[in-house]
Amino acid sequence: MKNEHALVIGGGGVAGIALGNGRAGGLADAGVDVTDADFLFGTMDATKSAARRRRSP
Repeated sequence: MKNEHALVIGGGGVAGIALGNGRAGGLADAGVDVTDADFLFGTMDATKSAARRRRSP
């Protein structure tokens, strides 16, 4: 069975994007690679932020 991972980013406009970017940066600093998520979810502007986290195949 494959373990699947999802990246979920909440909304909040420009401030929410900045907060999401900061959290993603913190996770990266802790050794968590958020670019290899199997599923990406976001609300409104957060979908753009989630899409930027996706690594190209």
